[in-house]
Amino acid sequence: MLFYIVIALLNGVVMGCSRALNGQLSMQAGPLKASVCNHLVGFILLSFLLIIWSVFQSETELLIVSAPWYLYLGGFIGALYVALNSFILSQIGAANTALLVISGQMITGIFLEHESMALNNFLANIVGVILIGIGIYFSQLNSFKLIKQK
Repeated sequence: MLFYIVIALLNGVVMGCSRALNGQLSMQAGPLKASVCNHLVGFILLSFLLIIWSVFQSETELLIVSAPWYLYLGGFIGALYVALNSFILSQIGAANTALLVISGQMITGIFLEHESMALNNFLANIVGVILIGIGIYFSQLNSFKLIKQK
């Protein structure tokens, strides 16, 4: 279990770096161009990894095409996420974007798993989202006061 926790934390670090880089690219090229570049580079990398993986697994098919059509909406949603994230990050900053995205992910996770979740876990997750929202509110108040004092 510890291995998966470490991988999840590392994934969070990678996502934070990705957001920061995409945000900077978005400020220079615009959010849609940044998103296209992000997905093009990702496509090239994943295609290369898929080919290497297929060689070692001796698979003949490179793509799985037998899944129901609606499962491929994840790709659409992922592309939309990167485009929106690139735009928002340049407007409200990396920390606020990350906190709000994480809050949205927590809310989605809570609703997707609410039936299997114990009541105390459900309430703890709700409190976590509320605390993140309060933290963002206070950080914005502090930022506003600093701007107003200048």
